[in-house]
Amino acid sequence: MNNPFHIVTLELISYTQGKARYGSKIALEKRIGMWRGKGVACHRLGLLPLANLPMSIEIVLWLLYAPLKIIRLYERRRCHVILCSSHDFFNLWPAFTVSKLLKIPYVIIVHHLTGAELKGGLTKRYRFRVLEGFKKNEAFLFGLISIVNQRILSKSRYMVAVSNSTRKQLLGLGIKGSKVIYNGIENLPLNGKDVAEIEDTKEYDGIFLGRLSPDRGIFDLIEIWTMVVRKKPKSKLLIIGEGLPYYMQKLRQLMGIYKLDGNIDLVGVVRDEDRFLLMSRSKVFILPSHNEGFCLAISEALSAGLPVVAYELPAILEVYGGCPAIFYVKKGCYEKFAEMVLQLSRRENTRKELGKKGVDFVKTLSQKFSWEHTSNELLLFLKSIRCQYVS
Repeated sequence: MNNPFHIVTLELISYTQGKARYGSKIALEKRIGMWRGKGVACHRLGLLPLANLPMSIEIVLWLLYAPLKIIRLYERRRCHVILCSSHDFFNLWPAFTVSKLLKIPYVIIVHHLTGAELKGGLTKRYRFRVLEGFKKNEAFLFGLISIVNQRILSKSRYMVAVSNSTRKQLLGLGIKGSKVIYNGIENLPLNGKDVAEIEDTKEYDGIFLGRLSPDRGIFDLIEIWTMVVRKKPKSKLLIIGEGLPYYMQKLRQLMGIYKLDGNIDLVGVVRDEDRFLLMSRSKVFILPSHNEGFCLAISEALSAGLPVVAYELPAILEVYGGCPAIFYVKKGCYEKFAEMVLQLSRRENTRKELGKKGVDFVKTLSQKFSWEHTSNELLLFLKSIRCQYVS
């Protein structure tokens, strides 16, 4: 019997994601499921949130735990390649250090670069973080970490970009050598219902799903919804997701300042089945994100029969270009964004028509970007890297 191919995945979830299921986590879980069905052994390393411990202590524990765990798996011949689920420093650093020590190949999946990473030097990154709400010492620390992370990326041999747009971002920072392997798209069923049926269950005028951070446009969303409420006072917005304490505090402060507490429901993290149900009870999917690499959330929204209003980003146009149910607005044009949301929320027949077109579009797109295909492509890439190391 042949020995299985062993992949160690790094996915620190406490600091960056908690219990939420965002793009990098969903993509990794889909691929691992496919790989295990082919006899691949996947060892998932992720530090679960620890009760009553400060975030800084959890991070230190992770930076000690992850390298030691990889070394132990290597000694037991259960580590052929290390896969970083994202290019987050706290996933990349353990892989980089262990690779230097034991000569184990590692591969980084880069979903998209953040606004801070695109700002250039340490001073600009520091100022960017201060504007986001970080304390000065924390802004300096995270700015320094992002600089170190970029240096590691530039020295890494194997990177996977989830779109050509992400690859261009890397090239813009002088980071070459990334291979484009798209994420997959799943055609989610409407539980036997069609778009016309779910239109009768609408409770929210708009819905946002994702990590609650400035990079995802969460503060743009407040500006936009303020304008929506000004013209339609009883408008309701549902926000699904979680974010760092700084961002959550600022978000609630802005809701209070603009008197939006009665117009916005913050529900935090929800289960997969509840997330899709809540989407189907909403009229418009709102995405004022500043940076995207692939954006799986759009495919989920379209599958739920929702029209989408989003900033005009290269990655969204690359993956979803031509979809009649997506409406684009230039970044920062809050008033135009709000007007588009209002138009769609008021026109039921238009939403039904767009919803059907969006569902059909995702069905076609799920054949082009199937999880089986993308999982096989990445697995072959990982195996080829392993062969290069042992040859």
